[in-house]
Amino acid sequence: HGAAFSGRAAGFTIDGSGGFGRLPGVTDDQDRRYYAITIRPQVFINLVPDHVILHRTIPLDPGHTTVVCDWLFAATSWPRRRPVLARRWRFFFRCWKSSRA
Repeated sequence: HGAAFSGRAAGFTIDGSGGFGRLPGVTDDQDRRYYAITIRPQVFINLVPDHVILHRTIPLDPGHTTVVCDWLFAATSWPRRRPVLARRWRFFFRCWKSSRA
């Protein structure tokens, strides 16, 4: 059923600011909701109205795993919303660095 965004958030961004426009096919009922699914054993998918993130884990050995994250946006979103994407990348790398500490 998806988790609703905060009433104070304009989009699914670290600071709550608006993101990209809705992906084609996202209905009004699906807008402003977060969906996720795990496909065992190595895939996790995040679905929000303006993008999809596909996380794949690749075991290398018992103590090491590579995580590949594909951020999927509508092709028309990229040129006009680069600042939003930059904020998301800064948040992602901040989280990644803290997880390695």
